[in-house]
Amino acid sequence: MRDNNRRSGCLKGILILAVVLAGGFFALWGAGGLLIIADPLTNADAVVVLSGGEGRLAYAADLYRKGYAGAVVITDTGLAGIRSADEREAWRQDVDEEDVWLAPGHASNTIGEAQAVRKLAQEKNIESLIIVTDGFHTQRTRLIFLREVGSMGVKIIVRPVPGHWYQSTTWWLSLAGWRETFSEYAKIALYIFSGQ
Repeated sequence: MRDNNRRSGCLKGILILAVVLAGGFFALWGAGGLLIIADPLTNADAVVVLSGGEGRLAYAADLYRKGYAGAVVITDTGLAGIRSADEREAWRQDVDEEDVWLAPGHASNTIGEAQAVRKLAQEKNIESLIIVTDGFHTQRTRLIFLREVGSMGVKIIVRPVPGHWYQSTTWWLSLAGWRETFSEYAKIALYIFSGQ
């Protein structure tokens, strides 16, 4: 009788542990998954390369070459030589010189980039944009670009860089994953509640 109770208690303990571990896994997966937005890919007037991440420009150039966008927009975050290097890299990636558009002014963050793109959209009568960024940055990017650019009637399509290291199913396995996840949630909350 005592052995049956012990076995029953052990099985209950294992079951509870399995449920807790599965719940934790799905919570982590969900936390990463909520950050990643991949709008359906459709043709647009231009594809915007947000600064700061590897593979963004290559993906934007690929979308351009495949005919999804008529131009590639590069923003300027004020870092010495980055914008001109991006411009030259776009040409090397077979983007025609006249199809590389530079967003006006300097931007210190994603909001500034969106505001610069808004000015360019007004100047060039842009009706639709594909925005390319890292997966963990897509949710906040969508919020910002919908408010800053979409509010003037421009269709916004947000796309994550394919093959990026940040994946909803594995982000918690690296320190960088934890850092980017917590940082993005903090920045989203700040943007929602203060507009910054």
